[in-house]
Formats: sequence, structure tokens, C-alpha cells
Amino acid sequence: MLLKVIIVGDAGVGKSRLKTQFCDKTFTHDYDTTIGVELGARMLQIGGKLTRLQIWDTAGTESFRSITCGYFGRADIALLCFDLTQKVTLKGLRRWLSDVRTYAPPTTLICLVGIKSDLNAEREVSTETAQEFADEEDLDYIECSAKTGDNVNAAFIKAAQEALGRGLGTTLEIGAAAGGAVGVNNQQPPDPVNEMRRCYLRNRGSHWAAVQIFGLFKNNSVEECMKTLNERADKNPRGASNATYAAFSSQYAK
Repeated sequence: MLLKVIIVGDAGVGKSRLKTQFCDKTFTHDYDTTIGVELGARMLQIGGKLTRLQIWDTAGTESFRSITCGYFGRADIALLCFDLTQKVTLKGLRRWLSDVRTYAPPTTLICLVGIKSDLNAEREVSTETAQEFADEEDLDYIECSAKTGDNVNAAFIKAAQEALGRGLGTTLEIGAAAGGAVGVNNQQPPDPVNEMRRCYLRNRGSHWAAVQIFGLFKNNSVEECMKTLNERADKNPRGASNATYAAFSSQYAK
């Protein structure tokens, strides 16, 4: 099975470190602002099913908010994250929760995740306060530490178990379970070049607005696409939209 997981919340709460700890079992003190989205994946046995969790770590800065919402389509799970040492980030989740409920499918499982549970001396949000928020919004709640790894696996696995129990997710084609390309049965992806051209024109050449449509097709190549296009944008920021379209077209045009 394939489950699409989006990680949502304000900038700096630890979303990227949460993803890295879960996918790569590593932690870094370096902080780089996520631009658009960063992707990761991990294959797990859940309830006797080989399940691939495709993790979409979304940007939390206000300037990318409208673009970030474009990634919510087809999400099976949304991890709504806040920093336990910054009370303001819990308050900020009201808007993120509204965005998820507006732009993600109505079936999306939404979970509340408090990050940095290891920093007890700096804690501003009690477990009781966070649980009250979760109860008000009918969300499951868990606290974890991306630094120590405590409860990180549990946050993802618990959500995945519930999502699969609700019948969410899509079936992987033969070969995906062995680590090969991931596809979705009975689903024909849109033509990638036409999709990119349509988004490119609709958004007046916006690079990141164009990038947001990658989740609509070629699931097996999303990571490679993002890496290539991010590298192009870093090298040529002013010409990012043109570089993006050229790179994408040259890679997929047949």
C-alpha cells in the first residue's frame, strides 16, 4: 500500500527534522528553511501489509503558504506539528488545520504532533493543554523528539495503522514492494509536459507554483524531479521558472 503523508505547521517547529529522523534515522542541528516541499519515504510492515509512507515535508513560511496548500491533494494523513517550547506555534495551528480541512480530501486523517519533547526545561505547552486542543478538534495527539527519536516511529506508525484501518491508501504495483518504482493501479497519470505547461502559464511562470503539481503524476519519480528542479533553481534563481520547465520537459518529453 502507498500512503501519502503531509507534515504541516509553522516554520521552525521541527518538521524537516521529524521527517529526517523517521526516514533516515538521523538528526542535524543545522536549520535550512524548506522551500516548497521536501520529500522522503520509508517502507514498513503495518498490519501484515507492506506499506510505503511517502512523506511530504511542506514549507511553513507565510510566503509559501498558498503554494503549500497545493500539496494537500490526495493526502491520506496530515501530521499537524507544533513546537512544545513555543506556545505561539500551537495557536498558529488553527489556520493550518483550516487549510488542511479545506484543501485536503475529507477522508484525510489529521493528527496533532508536539515536537521537541526532550526540551522539558524550555517547555511552554503542557501535555494537558495540547490534549485539550486535540480533543476540541477531534484529533489524535502524540509528543515526540526528533533529536532523540523518542516516539517518532510511533507518530507515523500509529497514524498509518489508523489510516489503513479506515481503508485509506492506494495499492502499489508489483515491483514497488521491492523498492522499485511506485505506481497506482487503475490510475492513468496526466501527461507531465502538458501539466507543467498548464501550471506554468496559469501561474505566470511561477517556479514553485509549477513544482506543486508533481504529486499529481509520476509518483515513482517525484523525489528525482524535486531534486533536479531544486538544484536548477538554486543555481539560477532569477530564471527558476524557465529552468524548471526546461528541465522537466527535457526529462519527460517523449
